[in-house]
Parts: sequence; structure tokens; C-alpha cells
Amino acid sequence: MVVKQRAHQRLKQMLKSCGARADAKVREQLATLPAGWARSVTGMFARVERILTDEERQTFRWTEIRDRDGRLAASWSGARDSGVLIDQIVEEAATDVSDPGPAAWKDSAAELAQSIRGMAAKATSQAAAAKAAAAALPVLIAEAQAYFRTPDGDAGAITQQIREALQRLDREARRSLRAKLIPDAS
Repeated sequence: MVVKQRAHQRLKQMLKSCGARADAKVREQLATLPAGWARSVTGMFARVERILTDEERQTFRWTEIRDRDGRLAASWSGARDSGVLIDQIVEEAATDVSDPGPAAWKDSAAELAQSIRGMAAKATSQAAAAKAAAAALPVLIAEAQAYFRTPDGDAGAITQQIREALQRLDREARRSLRAKLIPDAS
């Protein structure tokens, strides 16, 4: 629930920063962007809003904002006079999100971990806390996959931390549920 609320808040912030210059298709695309991209996309929208003239604001529209093979793809129409600058802003945002480095992934993972702890603290039982944490795992996995498409020097250490955390989770599941989460390698 908390993860969905944060995703909704990120989407709301992105929509606010692009003004009324996004149609329903772009709104749907924004909702599917990786969570770690929200800051860069919001910044891109805000920078474009600042450079548009009053006349350009009448015709400018975002026509596409999506993840294309791990890189931000953003298209627009209108605002011919500011076109070169808008293209530069879009390219900077695309570069920013395509090479997030460990900081962006770690920030996103830390935010998710905080959400999981919050859900666990509010849970009425250990089972409810475990279910809340398990429900959040797909989001964390998606964020990790985005980071590991373009790993950096910290990737080895992060991989080891993930491996150890999964092993602890598996040991706890074996102990409490009498079930294996991670099959033995054969």
C-alpha cells in the first residue's frame, strides 16, 4: 500500500511539473516509468516549462515519455523557437536516467526498504508483515534489474549484499514455513 502511494505521489509530481501538456497516453506512459527516473523526468518538465514563451505554451505538448531499452524516450510537438533547447534538455534527462549509477538505485532501494519497515511496523501480525514485505519485492527486483543493466564498480558489492539478504530470507522461510524459497542448485 505504501509503495503504491509513493508511486502515485511520484506520478502526481511529474504530472504537476509538465503542466497540462500531457495527454492521456503520456499520463499512462509516465505511470510505467522506473521509480528512479521520477526526479530526472520532473526536472526535465520543469526546465522546459521555464523556457517556453507564452505563445509556445499554447501549442507545446508532450507526445511520448517512455522507457525504450533502458533509456528515456521523450517526444514533443509545438514550440519551434525553443526546439533546440528543448531537445538538449530531453537529451540531458535521457543521459541522466540511462546512467543512474549506484546512488539512484541505492536511493530507490532505501526508499523501498523504509516503506517495507513502515508496513511491517503497522502490521498486526508477523504473517501480515511478511506478506507486506513479499508484496514489495517485485518493485525492488525491477529497480535492481534497471541498475544492473549498466552496472558500475559497486555492482559486485551490491550483488553480494543482495545474495546474502536472499539467503537470510530463505533460511527464515525454511525455519518458519518449512519451505524453500530458493531451490538448491543442481
